[in-house]
Amino acid sequence: MFWQLSNASFIISVRMIASYSHMLFQYTSMLSRLAAALDMEDLPELRGASHTSSTQDKPSAVQLLTNRIYLLKERIKRKEELLGEYEETLTKLRYCGWENKGSWD
Repeated sequence: MFWQLSNASFIISVRMIASYSHMLFQYTSMLSRLAAALDMEDLPELRGASHTSSTQDKPSAVQLLTNRIYLLKERIKRKEELLGEYEETLTKLRYCGWENKGSWD
């Protein structure tokens, strides 16, 4: 009876480790794809075993990716505002051009 319980516990432990390992693989795979999409392939956590050194003072890959996403989001927002200003100016110029079309000849 004791052996059966231990064997069952062992099987459960192996399954839990396998599940954790799979989740860790998916997590690092997702980080790698995000880093590649954002041109940040040099993240320390994605280089393999080299991240086992003391990295307590360094930001994690998730923090670096998050910061990059926020930065890009702000840049897009500024560019959209600038584009809106250009569109307003273009509309005004077109309106003025139509009003004074005869004077351009």
